[in-house]
Amino acid sequence: MFIRKKYFIIISFIFFVILLKSSYASTVFVDIEFYKNNTASLSYFTFTKENYDNFFSNKGSGEYYVKILDKNENMLYSEKFGGMIFEIQKNTETGVITEEVDKISRNFRLLLPNNSYFIKFYKNQQKIFSISLADNICNGNHDCDTIIGESGYLCPGDCSCGNKKCESEFGETHESCPSDCPSQPISTPQYYNYIYIGSAVVIILLVIIFLLKIRRG
Repeated sequence: MFIRKKYFIIISFIFFVILLKSSYASTVFVDIEFYKNNTASLSYFTFTKENYDNFFSNKGSGEYYVKILDKNENMLYSEKFGGMIFEIQKNTETGVITEEVDKISRNFRLLLPNNSYFIKFYKNQQKIFSISLADNICNGNHDCDTIIGESGYLCPGDCSCGNKKCESEFGETHESCPSDCPSQPISTPQYYNYIYIGSAVVIILLVIIFLLKIRRG
């Protein structure tokens, strides 16, 4: 009985991890220049449809925060980071010396939850910089370029009725948008959701087969 309970907990945990991962849509890579006067600027931004884990230096401690928020400023993710020392070391003829600098560069890899709209940076409770995903992703060409991160949530001007493209993944149908969908479109499957669900089913079946072998053996 204890063994069955243990394996049930393992299966439930695996299924939970898969479902949690499916609630994340994409990843951004950003380089931020932090200045000594508690300001910052964006020096690099790129988007990928792949799901990578969050990564940045000194994650989990320090007086700085990175926060991801939705369009209504509801927080979706928050994490501390530190290591912000405005100094560099230089080798000289007399040895290594330490010099103060006005800015330091940090790079961040951030997994975006669904409905992400802002990435904001804070020192303690003071906001020092904000990134609008819409400003950095939407290109205004009236074509919904999902490969670069455009969506109906971020870019309604490109991903909406009237752009001459029938986008069933954003709810467009012949009834709701006849100008884009002159005939009833076939629904586009949500491939990533199918992959996660299929993976979960395969994992559960493999665990069940394993348990049956243990029981028979």
